[in-house]
Order: sequence, then structure tokens, then C-alpha cells
Amino acid sequence: MSRKKTPVTQRSGQQSLESAAGVEDSGSLVSAMPARNSNYRELFQRIERRNGEIVDFDKSKITAAIWKAAQSVGGSDFRTADLLADKVILYLSRIHDDHLLTIEEVQDAVEKVLIEQGHAKTAKAYILYRQERARVRRFRQQPRGSAGRTLFETTTGRPIEVLTSGEQLVRWNRVRITQALVRETGLAHSLAEQIGREVEKQIIYSKTSRLTASLIREMVNVKLLEYGYQRERQLHSRLGVPLYDVEQMVQGCWEEGRGQPLEKALSGEVLRQYALSRVYSNEVAEAHLRRDLYLHDLTQPWRVAESVQALEYLKKAKLGFPDCSGSWALPRTSLDLIHRLGKFNALFEGGVRRRSLWDGVNLFLAPFVDGESDEQLRAVARALLFETAARVPAGAARFGPVRALGFYFHIPRSLWNTAALGPEGRYSGKTYAYYEETARRFLEIFLSEQAAGDAEAQPFLGPEFCFHLDAPFFKHAQVSEDLARLEAHLPRLARWCAWFHGEQASGVWVDHFCADAPSPEDETLFKYPWKMRSSVGPAITLNLPALAGQAGGSRGELAALIEQQVHLSFTAFRQHRQFVEQLAARGGEATEPLLHCQADGEPFLREGRQRAHLAIGGLAETAEQYTGRSSSRDPAWRRFVEELLRELVQKVQLCAQSCRLPCEVALETDPDVLRRLVLVTAEGGGGTTADSCGTTVSGDSTAMPEALESAQWHTLLTACGERTLSSSKLCPDEGESSLGELLRRLFKQGREERLVVARPLRVCQTCSRLLPGVPDICPHCGSLQLASFG
Repeated sequence: MSRKKTPVTQRSGQQSLESAAGVEDSGSLVSAMPARNSNYRELFQRIERRNGEIVDFDKSKITAAIWKAAQSVGGSDFRTADLLADKVILYLSRIHDDHLLTIEEVQDAVEKVLIEQGHAKTAKAYILYRQERARVRRFRQQPRGSAGRTLFETTTGRPIEVLTSGEQLVRWNRVRITQALVRETGLAHSLAEQIGREVEKQIIYSKTSRLTASLIREMVNVKLLEYGYQRERQLHSRLGVPLYDVEQMVQGCWEEGRGQPLEKALSGEVLRQYALSRVYSNEVAEAHLRRDLYLHDLTQPWRVAESVQALEYLKKAKLGFPDCSGSWALPRTSLDLIHRLGKFNALFEGGVRRRSLWDGVNLFLAPFVDGESDEQLRAVARALLFETAARVPAGAARFGPVRALGFYFHIPRSLWNTAALGPEGRYSGKTYAYYEETARRFLEIFLSEQAAGDAEAQPFLGPEFCFHLDAPFFKHAQVSEDLARLEAHLPRLARWCAWFHGEQASGVWVDHFCADAPSPEDETLFKYPWKMRSSVGPAITLNLPALAGQAGGSRGELAALIEQQVHLSFTAFRQHRQFVEQLAARGGEATEPLLHCQADGEPFLREGRQRAHLAIGGLAETAEQYTGRSSSRDPAWRRFVEELLRELVQKVQLCAQSCRLPCEVALETDPDVLRRLVLVTAEGGGGTTADSCGTTVSGDSTAMPEALESAQWHTLLTACGERTLSSSKLCPDEGESSLGELLRRLFKQGREERLVVARPLRVCQTCSRLLPGVPDICPHCGSLQLASFG
């Protein structure tokens, strides 16, 4: 670490004045001054005029002014005037050793030197001359006609102006540099002043008349680097995007944010720089830049990855939203409840990155629709669809969180004895077990309405349907009918998810909202379902191939590097939590409304119900690198993966206990993240793409063996396993029973698992119609301008 150098002010002007004191009237003064005063040429090269213009310093003008005043009182020795001008410069160098001189300062010095040297008459004439010039200037500044102004305007240059970040042009003022350094970095006032003087000197000598605040800040940062103030330089840094990058964004050539709005791409780049500079430490930021790990959500560092909540929260809490004043009354009808759900979804757009799930929709909506006719239920179902569906313009990709709705075919055992909330937040007098038939009936109607599509028979682009499948579902007498109903309606869904809960689950809600084993606190949540909400907070992905490359083939070195990165990841988790807590503590002043939402008396994002997410990227590549085998069925390959996962999960659990921060471990399957870590190619469409689970998904294989093969590694992890498949790969040649068979076989594995199925869709950019599959031409208008959705 380099030692900090303290700026030293050179005061050679004082030394020159002392050495010249004995040669006041000698002719050697002018010739000796440059040698004795090393700062003469440096200090007095530029001078600021009254109008702010910076011009070259000219000693002959001082001599001429003194000579003119002396002649007016009978003086006749020009050499004396020249010597007095030299003494004026020496006087200025003594009191202004490093300072941009002004006209007034020079004229004050002339008066003082004339009086001290015994030239009282000349001094008086000079003072009268200054007063007359001041009167003329005041006269010129009075409002006059255009001809008068032209007559008196003789200034050809412009003063130094600074364009501030607030888009204001202000006069140059060195004091602002000093104030900014002290305020932003805590630097000592004397050091800040010295750096300001040095920067001012550079600006003066540059002979420029227009500067920007960003340029001045960079000049100050260079000085901070010169003197070894690295921390202060970082605190004084300016965030922004280079002009070339902005032009690339405007022209659509920016790969990072392709498809998203320009203003979002620009703001995201600035916030990414902010997060790496202020939210996370230098060590964490450097690991991210080296691609040893990947920090999610740098463009919005306050966001959580996932949020899960129930409609009970909207029933019980009087909510206030950012776009309206006051708070809303408790819902009286099912349509009121659905409208509040839509308003609350707007908060998730900026606060949640991946998925926001309203779970148990049909269960908690049942007390509002109990006893209503099929036609009334269809109206409620359509309202819910239009409130949660996302219609994306042609050619646009989806950048907001996935809106998901959770459904149950029966009442979870943990809610059998829970009192049901009805209109206006009042208890209906019954438990949720009473409403099981109403909940099933609403789900059937909701699926049929979704399959019918919108007014133009176009499929809805959301929400994601999440169906909870547990042991009671598969043991139910109507399981065959339920599976047949799913097989009939699911092909029309743009995206759906089957959430499997193993035989060991004591209740769906226990598994869903509790990261660890149920505690007494968890049991009490079932009595107050509006408190049933949890979230997955900060997310980090470890780049195993990068660590394997650093290990150089050593298994022990790889284990040490993984342990180091796990500890570093938990350091990042703590820093993220501290940042979010600081924002939440500001209450209504916080940038993100979701952070200060406390409609039920406690934060919506409950800290005790939030867990971190640590993903593993490049597991298959690392196993191949160490074993030399590429097949996941090879015994050596499988043994290496199992040992690596067990060691990693054990290290994560130890860190989670010491930090008191629950953390789930999962396999990274997001293609965007894998591309950033250079684990998959950026080429899309067709071909074969290896995911981080070691499973190969290609167009020639079927979904069932793929899903069952990748499930084996999820049993070694702590997070709920998740696999995303295309609906076109769900065994199209095996008949309708293939989907039901796949669901049964996945459930028999006995582990909590999520199977996400996405329907391939394309959007015609000409007629804005949605097209199923991956056609090359629009059958409606014949356009070739098609864009993939999602």
C-alpha cells in the first residue's frame, strides 16, 4: 500500500522578498527576480478580469498604470515606475503565494506599495484614477439602448463557467471543490484547500472558458490518487455512462440491456456502479468483476428474488399505495379484493426480481364467492385474469417479475382449523375446510376461462399457474379427473408450474413458508394467515469452473477456494441486508415503497422470514474438468458431483448458523446468468445447451427422462428443486396420459420440487398477434418480423 503524500505549499515568494529587501533601488531587481522566486512564472501567468474572463498576466500594464499616475503629478522617471511594478509583484507573491489574481487585488497592491515607498502624490492620483474608472463602469452597467451597449462593450472573451450536474451554468469558484471534498470524503480542510488550489491552477493554465462538473471531479480524483488517498477518491467518484455507450444504447447496439427501455438501461448501469462501490466491499466487488461469483440485482440492489404472500394480507390490512393519498378500506366484494391485488402487484415491479406468488388464491377467495352462480364465478375469474395478465407489446421482452398464482385442489391440513376471513376482514364463522368444494369449483371455472383466451381468442401472457401437488392430491378419489382436467387446459397456458410436496410433508403451508423445520412460531402463523409471507433475499451464483481453473487441478485447492467464496458470499449477504435495513429505516423516504409497507404493523418483507439464495453454476463443466468424463451416468462423474455438493452444502450451513442468516443452495439454471459467467454460449435457438445440472436439453429428446435425470441432484441441495421445460417437449408422441404419468413419477421421488413448463410463443411485430410455437412466418399477415416472448 502506497504511503499518502501530504501536499506541500511552496512559499519561495517570501524568500525572494527577503533577499530583495536590500536592493530596493538597484537595477538588478528585475533580472534577479526569476532566479530567486521560482514561482514567479508559475504564479503570475493568468489573471481574472472583473467580468470573469481569465487573461494572460502582463506586468507592463502595472508599469503603465503607475507611470500614467506619476506623470499626472509631474513624475518623469519611467525606470522608477518599472521598479515599483516589480515590488508590486513581490508583494503579491508574499500574500498570494498560490492564487488566481484578480484586477482588484493587483490595484490594491499598487496603492499599498506606492504609499509604503513614499510616493503619496502618485498614490493619490492612482486612487482618483481608479474611482473615475469605477464610475464609468457603473455608468456602462445602467440599462441603455442597443447602440449604447454596443459602444461600451469591449470584452472579447468569456469568464470561466461550470456546467453543474443540475444543468446550471455558474461562475468558477474554487471553494466548491474544498467544500465537496470535506463533505463527501472527510478530508482535512487544509488538504482539501491545497488540492483545490492545484486543480484551479491547471484550469487557469488550460485557457478554457467552459467546464463541466464531471470533468472537475475527475481532475480532483487524479490529485487524490497522486497523494495516495484511494479511499477518498472512491468516495469522491462520479457515477455515469460514457457518451459512446449511451450512443450504443440509443442505436440498439448495447447487448447488456437489449430490448429494455433506454431509460431503464441507463439508470440500471448507474445503479450497478453504485452497488459495486457503496453497497458491497471492494473484495466482494472484485470477485464479481473477476467472475468468481455473480451478484444478482445490481441494477436494483434493494430488490428481493422472490416473494410469497396470501390474499389474507389484503383482507386484513388497510393499504396505502404510492399513487393515491390515504388508505383503502377493507374489501367488501371479491372484485374489490382482486383490484387491490392488482394495485399491490405494481409494488412488486420494482421490489421483486424473479417471481411474486399469491398463493392459495382459490382457497382464500372462497369465502367471498361461496354460494355464487357459475356465471358470477366466471366474471370473478375474468377479472382476476385481466388484473394479473401481462400484455407485452410486440417485440418487447419481459423484464418484470413473473406474476404467479398458487392453487390447491384440496385444503391443506395445516389450514383445516383456521378461521376463514370474509368481506371487510371479518371472520365468516367457518374454517377453511368448509370451503373446499367452493375452492375446487372456482379453480375449474378459472382454468376454463384462461383456456378461452382474451376477446380475440389470444392466449393470456400470464399469470404463471402454480399447482400444489402433494400426497392427499394423489390419494384423492378424484385424482384421475383432476389430472385429466390439467391435461386438457395446461396446453393453453403460457406458463405453468407443478409444485410437488413429498410424502414427508405434514402440510403444504409448512413446507412452503418455512425454510427449516416447523417451530412454535410457524404453528401460530396458521391462525393468522395474513402473516404467511416470506421472501428470498439477496442471490449470488458461484462460478465453479472459474474456481477450478484457479485450483489448477488440485482437489484440495478447489475445496479451499470454494470455502473462501462461500465466506465471501455471506459477507455480501450481510452487506446487502445492512443496506436494505438502512433504506427501510428511512420510512416513507425510501426509494422502494415495498420496503416501508407496514400495513399490518410490521414490515411486509419480514426479516425473520427471508432467506438468502446461493446458486451453483457450472457443476457439469467442473466435474468434466476433474474426472475427464462428460456423461452424468459415469460412476466417477457422479461420485465427484455428490462429494462436491455435500461439502459445499455443509460449508453453507455452517456459515448460515454463524451469521444467523438462513440460506438455500440450488443449481443455477438462468441462461442469462450462465451467459454472463461464460458457461453457455449467447447463441439462441436450436442446438444443444448444457445446463449447470449436467442435464442436456435438446430438441430430439423427451421431457420425462430429462426431468427425472436432473432431479437426482436436487436431493443433495437445500433449496426447492426447480426445472424449466418447454411444453413442446412433454412427450408429444405418447398421448395425453404422458403428462399425468410424468407428474406421478416426479411425485414418487418424495422431494419438494417445482417443474416449470413454458409454452413457446412468438409475437408478430406487424400485427401484434401471439403465435404458438416457433413459426418463421406469421399466418395472419405473412410478416417475417417475429420476436420470441419471455
